[in-house]
Amino acid sequence: MEAKVVKIVDDFKLAINKGSDDGITKNDIFIIFEKGEELFDPETNESLGFLEIPKLKMRVFNIQDRLTLLESMETQTITDRKIKKTIKKQSNGKNDVYRRIAAVGTVAGLLGLDDDETETIIEEEPKEQTITIRDRKITENNIARKIN
Repeated sequence: MEAKVVKIVDDFKLAINKGSDDGITKNDIFIIFEKGEELFDPETNESLGFLEIPKLKMRVFNIQDRLTLLESMETQTITDRKIKKTIKKQSNGKNDVYRRIAAVGTVAGLLGLDDDETETIIEEEPKEQTITIRDRKITENNIARKIN
C-alpha cells in the first residue's frame, strides 16, 4: 500500500492520505521515500522505473477513517553531552587501585585531609535521539509505503 504525505505536523509526526477505510492498522510500519528521476537501460533505452530514495521509517501514531498520523521510529546515537567523573587513586601496597566516584570525593578529600590522589576526567556520554522529519528532509508529496 502506498500513500502520499499530505501534512508535516511537527518534527516527529506527519499525516498521510490513507486511514482505517484503506486497511491501515495500529501495528503498521511505513517507509517514507522520495520519488526520484526515471532511469533508463543504457543498452535498450527502456525505462527501468523511477529511483526511490528511502528517507525514514515510521509507525502509526493515530488512525482516522481517511488519514493517519505517523511518527518517527528511527534513532541515532549522539555523544554531545559531556560528563565529569572523578577517579580516586588509592595505594594498597604493590598495586594501585582506581575507584570511580560519582561526586567530588569524600568530605575528608574536600577538606584536604585525604592523602589519596584524585584525577578528574571528562567523558562523552552517548544518548539515543529520535531522527526528525527535518533531519531527513521529508516534504509533502513524498510517498509512504507500508512495509509489514
